[in-house]
Amino acid sequence: MWGSSPTEYTQDELRRYFNDPERRHLGSEARQKERIQQLALLGVASVAGFIAFCSLIVTIFMIFMVNDLPSLDDLQNPKINLASIVYSQDGKEMARYIKANRKWVELESVSPYVRKALIATEDKRFFDHWGIDLQSTLSLPFKWAQGKSQGGSTITQQLARNMYEEIGRAKTFTRKLKEMMTAIELERNYTKDEIIELYLNTTAYMYDAHGIEAAASTYFNKSQKDLSLAESALLVGMLQNPFLYNPAREDRLEICTRRRNTVLDLMVEQGFIKPDEAATAKEETIQVNIQRITPQSNFAPYFAEYVRQWLDEWSKDKGYNIYTDGLRIITTLDSQMQEAAEQASDKQGTFLQGIANSEHPKSRFENSRDLTEFIKESQHYRTFKKQFGEEGALEKLRKDTAFMDSLKTTKTRIELGLIAIDPNNGFIRAWVGGRDFSIDQYDHVAIAKRQPGSTFKPFVYATAWENGFGLDYKFIDAAVTLNCEGAGRWQPKNSGSRGSGAYVPLKSALIKSLNTVTAQLACKVGSRKFVKYAQDLGVNESYKKVIPSPAMALGTGEVTLLEMAQAYTSFASGGILHLARSEE
Repeated sequence: MWGSSPTEYTQDELRRYFNDPERRHLGSEARQKERIQQLALLGVASVAGFIAFCSLIVTIFMIFMVNDLPSLDDLQNPKINLASIVYSQDGKEMARYIKANRKWVELESVSPYVRKALIATEDKRFFDHWGIDLQSTLSLPFKWAQGKSQGGSTITQQLARNMYEEIGRAKTFTRKLKEMMTAIELERNYTKDEIIELYLNTTAYMYDAHGIEAAASTYFNKSQKDLSLAESALLVGMLQNPFLYNPAREDRLEICTRRRNTVLDLMVEQGFIKPDEAATAKEETIQVNIQRITPQSNFAPYFAEYVRQWLDEWSKDKGYNIYTDGLRIITTLDSQMQEAAEQASDKQGTFLQGIANSEHPKSRFENSRDLTEFIKESQHYRTFKKQFGEEGALEKLRKDTAFMDSLKTTKTRIELGLIAIDPNNGFIRAWVGGRDFSIDQYDHVAIAKRQPGSTFKPFVYATAWENGFGLDYKFIDAAVTLNCEGAGRWQPKNSGSRGSGAYVPLKSALIKSLNTVTAQLACKVGSRKFVKYAQDLGVNESYKKVIPSPAMALGTGEVTLLEMAQAYTSFASGGILHLARSEE
Protein backbone atom coordinates (compact mmCIF):
# COMPACT_ATOMS: atom_id res chain seq x y z
CA MET A 1 0.00 0.00 0.00
CA TRP A 2 1.16 3.56 -0.67
CA GLY A 3 -0.29 4.83 2.54
CA SER A 4 -3.31 4.99 4.71
CA SER A 5 -6.19 7.43 4.95
CA PRO A 6 -8.63 8.24 7.75
CA THR A 7 -11.49 6.83 5.67
CA GLU A 8 -11.12 3.46 3.95
CA TYR A 9 -13.36 2.62 1.01
CA THR A 10 -14.50 -0.88 -0.04
CA GLN A 11 -13.76 -2.26 -3.47
CA ASP A 12 -17.42 -1.85 -4.38
CA GLU A 13 -17.49 1.83 -3.38
CA LEU A 14 -14.38 2.61 -5.38
CA ARG A 15 -15.76 0.83 -8.45
CA ARG A 16 -19.03 2.78 -8.32
CA TYR A 17 -17.12 6.09 -7.84
CA PHE A 18 -14.98 5.61 -10.92
CA ASN A 19 -17.72 4.06 -13.10
CA ASP A 20 -20.49 6.62 -12.25
CA PRO A 21 -19.58 10.20 -13.36
CA GLU A 22 -22.66 11.74 -11.75
CA ARG A 23 -21.74 10.30 -8.41
CA ARG A 24 -18.10 11.33 -8.85
CA HIS A 25 -19.07 15.07 -9.37
CA LEU A 26 -21.53 15.21 -6.55
CA GLY A 27 -20.72 18.25 -4.28
CA SER A 28 -18.28 20.00 -6.71
CA GLU A 29 -20.59 23.00 -7.11
CA ALA A 30 -20.76 23.45 -3.36
CA ARG A 31 -17.01 23.21 -3.13
CA GLN A 32 -16.59 25.72 -6.02
CA LYS A 33 -19.05 28.11 -4.38
CA GLU A 34 -17.12 27.93 -1.17
CA ARG A 35 -13.84 28.59 -2.98
CA ILE A 36 -15.33 31.68 -4.73
CA GLN A 37 -16.52 33.02 -1.40
CA GLN A 38 -13.08 32.58 0.06
CA LEU A 39 -11.44 34.37 -2.87
CA ALA A 40 -13.99 37.18 -2.64
CA LEU A 41 -13.29 37.66 1.04
CA LEU A 42 -9.57 37.69 0.33
CA GLY A 43 -10.05 40.28 -2.43
CA VAL A 44 -12.18 42.51 -0.26
CA ALA A 45 -9.65 42.30 2.52
CA SER A 46 -6.83 43.16 0.13
CA VAL A 47 -8.70 46.15 -1.34
CA ALA A 48 -9.64 47.37 2.12
CA GLY A 49 -6.04 47.08 3.24
CA PHE A 50 -4.82 48.91 0.16
CA ILE A 51 -7.38 51.69 0.64
CA ALA A 52 -6.44 51.99 4.30
CA PHE A 53 -2.75 52.20 3.37
CA CYS A 54 -3.40 54.84 0.71
CA SER A 55 -5.58 56.79 3.12
CA LEU A 56 -2.80 56.76 5.65
CA ILE A 57 -0.28 58.01 3.08
CA VAL A 58 -2.67 60.72 1.86
CA THR A 59 -3.41 61.78 5.44
CA ILE A 60 0.28 62.10 6.26
CA PHE A 61 0.87 63.99 2.99
CA MET A 62 -2.03 66.35 3.71
CA ILE A 63 -0.80 67.03 7.25
CA PHE A 64 2.61 68.05 5.96
CA MET A 65 1.16 70.07 3.06
CA VAL A 66 -1.33 71.98 5.22
CA ASN A 67 1.61 73.48 7.07
CA ASP A 68 2.61 75.24 3.83
CA LEU A 69 -0.86 76.67 3.19
CA PRO A 70 -2.00 80.16 4.22
CA SER A 71 -3.43 80.20 7.74
CA LEU A 72 -7.07 80.98 8.42
CA ASP A 73 -6.00 84.39 9.71
CA ASP A 74 -4.08 85.03 6.47
CA LEU A 75 -7.14 84.07 4.45
CA GLN A 76 -9.53 86.25 6.44
CA ASN A 77 -7.08 89.14 6.83
CA PRO A 78 -4.72 89.13 3.85
CA LYS A 79 -1.64 91.27 4.37
CA ILE A 80 -1.76 94.46 2.36
CA ASN A 81 1.63 96.00 1.63
CA LEU A 82 1.93 99.35 3.40
CA ALA A 83 4.03 102.21 2.08
CA SER A 84 6.71 103.75 4.26
CA ILE A 85 6.26 107.50 4.60
CA VAL A 86 9.13 109.98 4.81
CA TYR A 87 8.74 113.33 6.58
CA SER A 88 10.80 116.48 6.84
CA GLN A 89 12.10 117.58 10.24
CA ASP A 90 9.09 119.87 10.68
CA GLY A 91 6.54 117.14 9.87
CA LYS A 92 5.78 117.69 6.19
CA GLU A 93 5.23 114.52 4.17
CA MET A 94 7.99 114.24 1.63
CA ALA A 95 7.70 110.84 -0.07
CA ARG A 96 6.20 107.36 0.04
CA TYR A 97 8.15 104.22 -0.70
CA ILE A 98 6.11 101.40 -2.20
CA LYS A 99 6.97 97.96 -3.50
CA ALA A 100 4.39 98.00 -6.24
CA ASN A 101 2.60 100.68 -8.17
CA ARG A 102 -0.92 99.97 -6.96
CA LYS A 103 -4.09 101.99 -6.46
CA TRP A 104 -7.00 100.06 -4.98
CA VAL A 105 -10.39 100.36 -6.69
CA GLU A 106 -13.67 98.96 -5.41
CA LEU A 107 -15.61 96.63 -7.67
CA GLU A 108 -18.48 99.04 -8.26
CA SER A 109 -15.93 101.50 -9.68
CA VAL A 110 -14.43 98.99 -12.10
CA SER A 111 -15.31 99.34 -15.77
CA PRO A 112 -18.05 96.87 -16.86
CA TYR A 113 -15.92 96.09 -19.91
CA VAL A 114 -13.07 94.93 -17.68
CA ARG A 115 -15.28 92.72 -15.50
CA LYS A 116 -17.01 91.10 -18.47
CA ALA A 117 -13.75 90.56 -20.34
CA LEU A 118 -12.25 88.92 -17.26
CA ILE A 119 -15.13 86.47 -16.76
CA ALA A 120 -15.34 85.59 -20.46
CA THR A 121 -11.61 85.01 -20.80
CA GLU A 122 -10.42 83.58 -17.51
CA ASP A 123 -13.38 81.78 -15.95
CA LYS A 124 -16.72 81.66 -17.79
CA ARG A 125 -18.26 79.40 -15.09
CA PHE A 126 -17.01 81.62 -12.25
CA PHE A 127 -20.44 82.16 -10.69
CA ASP A 128 -21.29 78.44 -10.87
CA HIS A 129 -18.35 76.78 -9.11
CA TRP A 130 -17.00 76.75 -5.55
CA GLY A 131 -13.40 77.64 -6.31
CA ILE A 132 -12.58 74.75 -8.62
CA ASP A 133 -14.07 74.19 -12.05
CA LEU A 134 -14.31 70.37 -12.15
CA GLN A 135 -15.17 70.30 -15.83
CA SER A 136 -12.07 72.28 -16.71
CA THR A 137 -9.87 70.42 -14.23
CA LEU A 138 -10.90 66.95 -15.43
CA SER A 139 -10.24 67.93 -19.03
CA LEU A 140 -6.63 68.92 -18.29
CA PRO A 141 -5.08 65.49 -19.03
CA PHE A 142 -6.70 65.44 -22.47
CA LYS A 143 -5.52 69.02 -23.19
CA TRP A 144 -2.00 68.19 -22.07
CA ALA A 145 -2.04 65.04 -24.22
CA GLN A 146 -2.94 67.25 -27.19
CA GLY A 147 0.02 69.54 -26.42
CA LYS A 148 -2.12 72.42 -25.09
CA SER A 149 -0.69 74.37 -22.15
CA GLN A 150 -3.96 75.58 -20.66
CA GLY A 151 -3.76 75.68 -16.88
CA GLY A 152 -7.42 75.20 -16.03
CA SER A 153 -7.16 77.52 -13.01
CA THR A 154 -10.24 79.46 -12.00
CA ILE A 155 -10.12 83.15 -11.09
CA THR A 156 -10.15 82.08 -7.43
CA GLN A 157 -7.19 79.76 -7.95
CA GLN A 158 -5.28 82.54 -9.72
CA LEU A 159 -6.10 84.87 -6.83
CA ALA A 160 -4.63 82.31 -4.43
CA ARG A 161 -1.35 82.44 -6.38
CA ASN A 162 -1.39 86.24 -6.51
CA MET A 163 -1.99 86.72 -2.80
CA TYR A 164 0.03 83.98 -1.15
CA GLU A 165 3.68 83.48 -2.05
CA GLU A 166 3.83 80.18 -0.15
CA ILE A 167 1.72 78.55 -2.88
CA GLY A 168 4.33 79.30 -5.52
CA ARG A 169 4.05 78.98 -9.29
CA ALA A 170 5.92 75.76 -10.05
CA LYS A 171 4.13 73.36 -12.41
CA THR A 172 3.83 70.48 -9.94
CA PHE A 173 0.99 68.37 -8.59
CA THR A 174 1.74 69.48 -5.03
CA ARG A 175 1.53 73.18 -5.91
CA LYS A 176 -1.68 72.63 -7.85
CA LEU A 177 -3.22 70.87 -4.88
CA LYS A 178 -2.23 73.73 -2.56
CA GLU A 179 -3.76 76.19 -5.00
CA MET A 180 -7.03 74.26 -5.15
CA MET A 181 -7.32 73.91 -1.39
CA THR A 182 -6.62 77.63 -0.88
CA ALA A 183 -9.17 78.52 -3.56
CA ILE A 184 -11.85 76.50 -1.74
CA GLU A 185 -11.07 78.33 1.50
CA LEU A 186 -11.18 81.69 -0.27
CA GLU A 187 -14.63 80.88 -1.61
CA ARG A 188 -15.76 80.03 1.93
CA ASN A 189 -14.51 83.37 3.29
CA TYR A 190 -15.37 85.79 0.48
CA THR A 191 -18.27 86.53 -1.81
CA LYS A 192 -17.89 86.25 -5.57
CA ASP A 193 -17.80 90.05 -5.94
CA GLU A 194 -15.12 90.33 -3.26
CA ILE A 195 -13.01 87.73 -5.06
CA ILE A 196 -13.28 89.66 -8.34
CA GLU A 197 -12.29 92.88 -6.54
CA LEU A 198 -9.31 91.22 -4.87
CA TYR A 199 -8.21 89.69 -8.15
CA LEU A 200 -8.39 92.92 -10.15
CA ASN A 201 -6.36 94.75 -7.51
CA THR A 202 -3.59 92.16 -7.08
CA THR A 203 -2.82 90.94 -10.57
CA ALA A 204 0.60 91.95 -11.90
CA TYR A 205 1.58 93.63 -15.16
CA MET A 206 4.87 94.87 -16.58
CA TYR A 207 6.56 98.09 -15.42
CA ASP A 208 5.78 97.32 -11.76
CA ALA A 209 2.07 97.96 -12.28
CA HIS A 210 -0.16 95.97 -9.92
CA GLY A 211 -3.91 95.96 -10.35
CA ILE A 212 -6.16 97.17 -13.15
CA GLU A 213 -6.04 100.85 -12.13
CA ALA A 214 -2.24 100.97 -12.16
CA ALA A 215 -2.19 99.05 -15.45
CA ALA A 216 -4.57 101.52 -17.11
CA SER A 217 -2.48 104.42 -15.84
CA THR A 218 0.80 102.82 -16.92
CA TYR A 219 -0.20 101.68 -20.41
CA PHE A 220 -2.80 104.28 -21.39
CA ASN A 221 -2.26 107.18 -18.96
CA LYS A 222 -5.90 107.09 -17.88
CA SER A 223 -8.14 105.59 -15.21
CA GLN A 224 -9.49 102.09 -15.81
CA LYS A 225 -13.07 103.45 -15.72
CA ASP A 226 -12.24 105.45 -18.87
CA LEU A 227 -10.89 102.49 -20.84
CA SER A 228 -12.49 101.70 -24.18
CA LEU A 229 -13.77 98.21 -24.97
CA ALA A 230 -10.65 97.46 -27.02
CA GLU A 231 -8.31 98.74 -24.29
CA SER A 232 -10.13 96.71 -21.64
CA ALA A 233 -9.88 93.56 -23.76
CA LEU A 234 -6.16 94.16 -24.28
CA LEU A 235 -5.37 94.58 -20.58
CA VAL A 236 -7.38 91.48 -19.64
CA GLY A 237 -5.79 89.49 -22.47
CA MET A 238 -2.33 90.46 -21.19
CA LEU A 239 -2.99 88.62 -17.91
CA GLN A 240 -2.13 85.31 -19.55
CA ASN A 241 1.47 86.48 -20.04
CA PRO A 242 2.21 90.20 -19.46
CA PHE A 243 5.75 89.86 -20.80
CA LEU A 244 4.74 88.13 -24.03
CA TYR A 245 1.73 90.38 -24.65
CA ASN A 246 3.53 93.67 -24.03
CA PRO A 247 2.05 96.32 -26.37
CA ALA A 248 4.88 98.74 -25.57
CA ARG A 249 7.17 96.65 -27.78
CA GLU A 250 6.73 97.10 -31.49
CA ASP A 251 7.68 93.50 -32.23
CA ARG A 252 4.79 92.31 -30.02
CA LEU A 253 1.99 94.44 -31.47
CA GLU A 254 0.80 91.73 -33.86
CA ILE A 255 0.39 89.03 -31.21
CA CYS A 256 -1.10 91.60 -28.82
CA THR A 257 -3.72 92.42 -31.44
CA ARG A 258 -4.54 88.74 -31.94
CA ARG A 259 -4.83 88.20 -28.19
CA ARG A 260 -7.10 91.23 -27.77
CA ASN A 261 -9.34 90.03 -30.59
CA THR A 262 -9.57 86.59 -28.96
CA VAL A 263 -10.86 88.24 -25.79
CA LEU A 264 -13.44 90.18 -27.81
CA ASP A 265 -14.62 86.97 -29.48
CA LEU A 266 -15.00 85.28 -26.09
CA MET A 267 -17.06 88.23 -24.85
CA VAL A 268 -19.38 87.81 -27.85
CA GLU A 269 -19.57 84.06 -27.20
CA GLN A 270 -20.73 84.70 -23.61
CA GLY A 271 -23.24 87.31 -24.73
CA PHE A 272 -21.50 90.20 -22.98
CA ILE A 273 -21.18 92.32 -26.14
CA LYS A 274 -22.70 92.28 -29.60
CA PRO A 275 -20.77 91.10 -32.67
CA ASP A 276 -20.81 94.58 -34.22
CA GLU A 277 -19.30 96.04 -31.01
CA ALA A 278 -16.49 93.50 -31.20
CA ALA A 279 -15.93 94.25 -34.89
CA THR A 280 -15.63 97.98 -34.18
CA ALA A 281 -13.21 97.37 -31.29
CA LYS A 282 -11.05 95.13 -33.48
CA GLU A 283 -10.57 98.02 -35.89
CA GLU A 284 -9.02 100.12 -33.14
CA THR A 285 -5.24 100.44 -33.44
CA ILE A 286 -3.27 99.64 -30.31
CA GLN A 287 -1.68 102.85 -29.05
CA VAL A 288 -0.04 102.83 -25.64
CA ASN A 289 1.40 105.73 -23.68
CA ILE A 290 3.73 104.19 -21.12
CA GLN A 291 3.90 106.14 -17.87
CA ARG A 292 6.46 104.66 -15.49
CA ILE A 293 5.56 105.43 -11.89
CA THR A 294 8.32 106.48 -9.50
CA PRO A 295 7.94 106.58 -5.72
CA GLN A 296 5.58 109.41 -4.85
CA SER A 297 7.45 112.55 -3.78
CA ASN A 298 5.71 115.80 -2.89
CA PHE A 299 8.90 117.83 -2.66
CA ALA A 300 12.70 117.33 -2.53
CA PRO A 301 12.54 114.32 -4.89
CA TYR A 302 16.32 114.00 -5.23
CA PHE A 303 16.73 113.93 -1.46
CA ALA A 304 13.87 111.44 -1.17
CA GLU A 305 15.68 109.09 -3.55
CA TYR A 306 18.93 109.51 -1.60
CA VAL A 307 17.12 108.61 1.62
CA ARG A 308 15.49 105.60 -0.06
CA GLN A 309 18.85 104.18 -1.09
CA TRP A 310 20.21 104.71 2.43
CA LEU A 311 17.16 103.02 3.94
CA ASP A 312 17.53 100.06 1.59
CA GLU A 313 20.95 99.34 3.10
CA TRP A 314 19.85 100.09 6.65
CA SER A 315 16.79 97.82 6.49
CA LYS A 316 18.82 94.77 5.41
CA ASP A 317 20.52 94.65 8.82
CA LYS A 318 17.43 95.62 10.82
CA GLY A 319 15.04 93.11 9.30
CA TYR A 320 12.62 95.68 7.85
CA ASN A 321 11.14 96.08 4.40
CA ILE A 322 10.69 99.75 3.60
CA TYR A 323 8.23 98.96 0.79
CA THR A 324 5.77 96.87 2.81
CA ASP A 325 6.22 97.51 6.55
CA GLY A 326 4.67 100.97 6.78
CA LEU A 327 7.65 102.68 8.44
CA ARG A 328 7.61 106.37 9.38
CA ILE A 329 10.93 108.09 8.75
CA ILE A 330 11.79 111.56 10.10
CA THR A 331 14.58 113.21 8.12
CA THR A 332 16.75 116.24 8.85
CA LEU A 333 15.34 118.29 5.98
CA ASP A 334 13.75 121.66 6.78
CA SER A 335 10.76 122.21 4.49
CA GLN A 336 11.06 126.02 4.56
CA MET A 337 14.77 125.95 3.76
CA GLN A 338 14.06 123.41 1.04
CA GLU A 339 11.42 125.66 -0.52
CA ALA A 340 13.82 128.63 -0.46
CA ALA A 341 16.58 126.48 -1.98
CA GLU A 342 14.33 125.31 -4.80
CA GLN A 343 13.20 128.85 -5.58
CA ALA A 344 16.80 130.10 -5.65
CA SER A 345 17.88 127.18 -7.83
CA ASP A 346 15.02 127.73 -10.25
CA LYS A 347 15.82 131.44 -10.55
CA GLN A 348 19.53 130.88 -11.09
CA GLY A 349 18.98 127.95 -13.43
CA THR A 350 16.58 129.96 -15.60
CA PHE A 351 19.07 132.86 -15.72
CA LEU A 352 21.97 130.62 -16.74
CA GLN A 353 19.81 128.78 -19.28
CA GLY A 354 19.03 132.13 -20.95
CA ILE A 355 22.74 132.81 -21.31
CA ALA A 356 23.35 129.33 -22.71
CA ASN A 357 20.54 129.74 -25.24
CA SER A 358 21.91 133.05 -26.47
CA GLU A 359 25.45 131.71 -26.77
CA HIS A 360 24.30 128.50 -28.47
CA PRO A 361 21.59 129.51 -30.97
CA LYS A 362 19.65 126.91 -32.89
CA SER A 363 21.70 127.41 -36.07
CA ARG A 364 24.92 126.75 -34.20
CA PHE A 365 23.50 123.65 -32.59
CA GLU A 366 22.25 122.21 -35.89
CA ASN A 367 25.69 122.69 -37.45
CA SER A 368 27.48 121.09 -34.53
CA ARG A 369 29.83 118.25 -35.44
CA ASP A 370 28.32 116.27 -32.56
CA LEU A 371 24.75 116.56 -33.83
CA THR A 372 24.75 113.19 -35.61
CA GLU A 373 25.87 111.45 -32.44
CA PHE A 374 23.20 113.31 -30.45
CA ILE A 375 20.52 112.06 -32.84
CA LYS A 376 21.81 108.47 -32.71
CA GLU A 377 21.53 108.49 -28.93
CA SER A 378 17.77 109.09 -29.10
CA GLN A 379 14.99 106.51 -28.90
CA HIS A 380 13.40 108.04 -32.01
CA TYR A 381 16.49 107.18 -34.03
CA ARG A 382 16.53 103.56 -32.86
CA THR A 383 12.87 103.23 -33.81
CA PHE A 384 13.22 104.88 -37.23
CA LYS A 385 16.38 102.97 -38.04
CA LYS A 386 14.41 99.69 -38.10
CA GLN A 387 12.04 101.13 -40.70
CA PHE A 388 14.23 103.42 -42.83
CA GLY A 389 17.81 102.38 -42.19
CA GLU A 390 20.57 104.54 -40.72
CA GLU A 391 20.72 107.29 -43.35
CA GLY A 392 16.95 107.39 -43.78
CA ALA A 393 16.39 107.76 -40.05
CA LEU A 394 18.93 110.59 -39.77
CA GLU A 395 17.36 112.42 -42.71
CA LYS A 396 13.82 112.18 -41.36
CA LEU A 397 14.78 113.28 -37.87
CA ARG A 398 16.82 116.25 -39.11
CA LYS A 399 13.68 117.46 -40.91
CA ASP A 400 11.47 116.94 -37.85
CA THR A 401 11.31 120.41 -36.27
CA ALA A 402 9.66 119.26 -33.05
CA PHE A 403 12.24 116.52 -32.54
CA MET A 404 15.19 118.82 -33.24
CA ASP A 405 13.86 121.45 -30.83
CA SER A 406 13.43 118.81 -28.14
CA LEU A 407 16.93 117.45 -28.78
CA LYS A 408 18.46 120.93 -28.54
CA THR A 409 16.64 121.59 -25.28
CA THR A 410 17.94 118.34 -23.83
CA LYS A 411 21.55 118.71 -24.96
CA THR A 412 21.93 122.38 -24.03
CA ARG A 413 20.08 122.15 -20.74
CA ILE A 414 21.90 123.75 -17.80
CA GLU A 415 21.91 121.64 -14.64
CA LEU A 416 22.86 122.49 -11.08
CA GLY A 417 23.01 121.20 -7.53
CA LEU A 418 22.53 122.77 -4.10
CA ILE A 419 22.94 121.39 -0.61
CA ALA A 420 22.76 123.05 2.80
CA ILE A 421 24.30 121.30 5.84
CA ASP A 422 24.17 122.45 9.45
CA PRO A 423 27.88 122.64 10.48
CA ASN A 424 27.03 122.03 14.14
CA ASN A 425 25.75 118.49 13.62
CA GLY A 426 25.96 117.57 9.91
CA PHE A 427 22.17 117.60 9.44
CA ILE A 428 21.14 118.10 5.82
CA ARG A 429 18.64 120.97 5.71
CA ALA A 430 18.09 121.43 1.96
CA TRP A 431 18.90 119.38 -1.15
CA VAL A 432 18.33 120.27 -4.79
CA GLY A 433 19.80 117.60 -7.04
CA GLY A 434 18.71 119.13 -10.35
CA ARG A 435 16.32 121.53 -12.03
CA ASP A 436 13.49 119.08 -12.72
CA PHE A 437 13.30 115.51 -11.39
CA SER A 438 10.61 114.58 -13.92
CA ILE A 439 13.02 115.35 -16.76
CA ASP A 440 16.36 114.27 -15.31
CA GLN A 441 16.69 112.01 -12.24
CA TYR A 442 20.49 112.24 -12.24
CA ASP A 443 21.45 113.68 -8.85
CA HIS A 444 23.98 116.52 -9.09
CA VAL A 445 24.54 116.51 -5.33
CA ALA A 446 25.38 112.90 -4.46
CA ILE A 447 26.21 111.30 -7.81
CA ALA A 448 27.58 113.83 -10.32
CA LYS A 449 31.31 114.43 -10.03
CA ARG A 450 32.82 117.70 -11.17
CA GLN A 451 36.18 119.41 -10.84
CA PRO A 452 35.92 121.66 -7.75
CA GLY A 453 38.36 124.23 -9.16
CA SER A 454 39.43 126.93 -6.72
CA THR A 455 37.03 125.68 -4.04
CA PHE A 456 39.63 122.98 -3.34
CA LYS A 457 42.39 125.48 -2.49
CA PRO A 458 41.40 125.90 1.22
CA PHE A 459 42.45 122.27 1.82
CA VAL A 460 45.93 123.03 0.47
CA TYR A 461 46.32 126.12 2.66
CA ALA A 462 44.94 124.38 5.75
CA THR A 463 47.44 121.56 5.23
CA ALA A 464 50.27 124.11 4.93
CA TRP A 465 49.28 125.93 8.12
CA GLU A 466 49.17 122.63 10.02
CA ASN A 467 52.67 121.88 8.71
CA GLY A 468 54.32 125.10 9.90
CA PHE A 469 53.54 127.60 7.15
CA GLY A 470 52.28 130.82 8.73
CA LEU A 471 49.66 133.21 7.32
CA ASP A 472 52.40 135.67 6.37
CA TYR A 473 54.62 133.15 4.58
CA LYS A 474 55.23 134.58 1.08
CA PHE A 475 55.57 133.25 -2.44
CA ILE A 476 56.11 135.18 -5.62
CA ASP A 477 52.99 135.84 -7.69
CA ALA A 478 54.44 134.75 -11.04
CA ALA A 479 54.17 131.89 -13.53
CA VAL A 480 57.36 130.18 -12.44
CA THR A 481 58.37 126.77 -13.75
CA LEU A 482 58.06 124.17 -11.02
CA ASN A 483 59.50 120.68 -10.71
CA CYS A 484 56.99 118.95 -8.44
CA GLU A 485 56.94 115.27 -7.67
CA GLY A 486 54.29 113.67 -9.86
CA ALA A 487 53.93 116.68 -12.18
CA GLY A 488 57.24 117.09 -13.95
CA ARG A 489 57.76 120.62 -15.31
CA TRP A 490 54.71 122.65 -14.34
CA GLN A 491 54.02 126.35 -14.97
CA PRO A 492 50.52 127.30 -13.78
CA LYS A 493 49.14 130.79 -14.36
CA ASN A 494 46.47 132.92 -12.77
CA SER A 495 43.16 133.35 -14.52
CA GLY A 496 43.71 136.13 -17.05
CA SER A 497 47.31 136.98 -16.13
CA ARG A 498 50.77 135.59 -15.42
CA GLY A 499 50.88 137.30 -12.01
CA SER A 500 51.88 140.63 -10.45
CA GLY A 501 55.48 139.66 -9.82
CA ALA A 502 55.21 140.66 -6.16
CA TYR A 503 55.70 138.44 -3.13
CA VAL A 504 52.30 137.70 -1.64
CA PRO A 505 51.53 136.29 1.84
CA LEU A 506 49.49 133.08 1.97
CA LYS A 507 46.50 134.80 3.56
CA SER A 508 46.22 137.26 0.64
CA ALA A 509 46.93 134.53 -1.90
CA LEU A 510 43.97 132.48 -0.63
CA ILE A 511 41.68 135.50 -0.61
CA LYS A 512 42.65 136.34 -4.21
CA SER A 513 42.65 132.63 -5.21
CA LEU A 514 46.06 132.91 -6.90
CA ASN A 515 46.97 129.82 -8.90
CA THR A 516 50.66 130.78 -8.99
CA VAL A 517 51.08 130.87 -5.23
CA THR A 518 48.84 127.85 -4.61
CA ALA A 519 50.89 125.74 -7.02
CA GLN A 520 54.18 126.68 -5.32
CA LEU A 521 52.66 125.93 -1.92
CA ALA A 522 51.38 122.58 -3.15
CA CYS A 523 54.85 121.58 -4.25
CA LYS A 524 56.26 122.53 -0.87
CA VAL A 525 53.58 120.73 1.13
CA GLY A 526 53.33 117.67 -1.09
CA SER A 527 50.25 116.36 -2.91
CA ARG A 528 49.88 113.29 -0.70
CA LYS A 529 49.52 115.45 2.39
CA PHE A 530 46.87 117.86 1.12
CA VAL A 531 44.85 115.07 -0.55
CA LYS A 532 44.95 113.11 2.71
CA TYR A 533 43.82 116.25 4.56
CA ALA A 534 40.85 116.63 2.20
CA GLN A 535 39.95 112.99 2.78
CA ASP A 536 40.05 113.46 6.55
CA LEU A 537 37.64 116.38 6.25
CA GLY A 538 35.08 114.41 4.22
CA VAL A 539 36.19 114.31 0.56
CA ASN A 540 36.61 110.58 0.94
CA GLU A 541 34.66 108.43 -1.54
CA SER A 542 35.87 110.26 -4.65
CA TYR A 543 39.53 110.12 -3.57
CA LYS A 544 39.69 106.54 -2.31
CA LYS A 545 41.53 105.24 -5.36
CA VAL A 546 42.93 108.48 -6.75
CA ILE A 547 46.67 108.96 -7.26
CA PRO A 548 47.59 112.34 -5.68
CA SER A 549 49.14 114.92 -7.99
CA PRO A 550 50.14 118.60 -7.53
CA ALA A 551 47.56 119.73 -10.12
CA MET A 552 44.81 118.62 -7.74
CA ALA A 553 45.67 121.70 -5.65
CA LEU A 554 43.96 123.74 -8.37
CA GLY A 555 40.86 121.54 -8.26
CA THR A 556 41.40 119.05 -11.09
CA GLY A 557 40.32 116.00 -9.07
CA GLU A 558 36.59 115.26 -9.56
CA VAL A 559 34.40 115.18 -6.43
CA THR A 560 30.70 115.28 -5.55
CA LEU A 561 28.98 118.38 -4.23
CA LEU A 562 27.90 116.42 -1.15
CA GLU A 563 31.52 115.64 -0.26
CA MET A 564 32.67 119.22 -0.74
CA ALA A 565 29.85 120.66 1.37
CA GLN A 566 30.50 118.06 4.08
CA ALA A 567 34.20 118.96 4.16
CA TYR A 568 33.50 122.70 4.28
CA THR A 569 31.39 122.28 7.42
CA SER A 570 34.61 121.36 9.22
CA PHE A 571 35.91 124.88 8.59
CA ALA A 572 32.70 126.38 9.95
CA SER A 573 32.69 124.13 13.05
CA GLY A 574 36.26 124.92 14.12
CA GLY A 575 37.84 121.83 12.62
CA ILE A 576 35.29 119.30 13.90
CA LEU A 577 34.03 116.90 11.25
CA HIS A 578 30.31 116.14 11.29
CA LEU A 579 29.43 113.64 8.57
CA ALA A 580 26.36 114.66 6.58
CA ARG A 581 23.21 113.03 7.97
CA SER A 582 19.80 112.65 6.38
CA GLU A 583 17.94 111.12 9.35
CA GLU A 584 17.27 112.42 12.86
